[in-house]
Amino acid sequence: MTDMYEKFTKLLIGFAILLFAIGIIVSGFILFKLNSRTIDLSIVRDPFRNAMRDIVEGRLDSALVNLDKSLEPSTTDGTVPPRLPNKEYKLALWSRAQLRWQLKTFQHEKKLISDEELASELAKAEQDMTRAILFDKNDEYLPSNERFLNRRAQLYTIFGRYDDALADFEQALKLDPTYLVTYFYRGRMKVMYTQDKEGGCADLKKAFNDPNDKDGEVNRNIVNLMQSFCTAYSISVN
Repeated sequence: MTDMYEKFTKLLIGFAILLFAIGIIVSGFILFKLNSRTIDLSIVRDPFRNAMRDIVEGRLDSALVNLDKSLEPSTTDGTVPPRLPNKEYKLALWSRAQLRWQLKTFQHEKKLISDEELASELAKAEQDMTRAILFDKNDEYLPSNERFLNRRAQLYTIFGRYDDALADFEQALKLDPTYLVTYFYRGRMKVMYTQDKEGGCADLKKAFNDPNDKDGEVNRNIVNLMQSFCTAYSISVN
């Protein structure tokens, strides 16, 4: 009886030790996965933060490289959702589109890249804007979809896609009719590239004296455009 009791006790102790060992293995595996995820996320977020710092400090080429790194898809075909938090993902897309537009236009003006290269880079900027709009259909994160639509419409204007630009301008104004600069860009496009000169002049008038036009540059452009295109219509900013 005593031998049986001792054997049973040893069996229980052995079983407890086995459970303890399994617990350690499982805990270690969970910690490893958590740490891997943390490291994986930091790999993505550090380039994003570096890019924001680069932009502030004027290192635009470096900022573009870091934004490319932070926006790399989780898989080679890009089907997995981004690993950046949603608000950072949308901001990264906005920043890369704006930066690529600004930097590549400057390089083109300096004859550093060809017309074809500029067109390719602007197409990439348009793709980032489209990705952001589709990603945030409910317009939950900043910058707002209205800003993306406004900027994409300006790109469509450059591409000569005026119907697409008009659609984006109209959608942008539905989202935020108080953002008067949208009227300016739509009006400029209409008077310069479409037959709707009168409608363009009406848009330019709406955009005049925008309180957000701190340095008066938009107002000066409006005056010049109206002098060039709007004298035939009873529309003025006086």
